[in-house]
Amino acid sequence: MARSRWFLVVALGCAHPAKPAAPATPATGDSVAPAVITPPCATYEFYALSLTSFPSETGTHDAFYAADSAARAHYERGASAGEAHHYGEAAAEFLACGEAYRAVPDGDLGVATAIKNAQLCYKNSIFAYANAGLLQRRGQQQLELAASDDRRAGDYIRAELAKAPVECPASPDL
Repeated sequence: MARSRWFLVVALGCAHPAKPAAPATPATGDSVAPAVITPPCATYEFYALSLTSFPSETGTHDAFYAADSAARAHYERGASAGEAHHYGEAAAEFLACGEAYRAVPDGDLGVATAIKNAQLCYKNSIFAYANAGLLQRRGQQQLELAASDDRRAGDYIRAELAKAPVECPASPDL
C-alpha cells in the first residue's frame, strides 16, 4: 500500500500542466493593450577589499598604508551609500577608492594587493552605476577616464566595461 501512495505522489508531481487557454480576442472595435509586467530590478552586490598584512622584516610600506587607508575610507562610504540605495553616490566613492590605490609605487611590496583592490573598487563602481541606472549615461564616461589615467588597471576597466552588466531603470530623482 505504501508503494502505491508513493507512485501516486510521483505521478502527480510529474504531471504536465494543462495548456493555457488562448487569450480572448477583443470584440470588434475594442482595442486592448497586452499587459506588460516588468520584473523588479535585481541589484548587484559589491565585492569586499582584500586584507593585507606585511611581516615586520619587509620594511615600511608608508605609501601603501596611506593609499590603502584613503581607499578603504572611500570604500566604506560607498558601501554605506549602496546599503542606503544611493547608488550614484556609491559609484563615485568606489571610483575614488580605485583611484586612491594609484599612489602605491610599483616597487612597493603591497603593489599586487593595491592593483587587486583597485580592480575590485572599479568593478564595484560599475555595479553601483548599473544599480543606479546610470552606467550608460554617466558611468561609462567616468570609468573610461579612469582607465586612461590608471595604467595598471586600465585594461581591466576596459574589459569590465566591455561586458557591462544590465542596468536597472534610472530612478526619477537622478
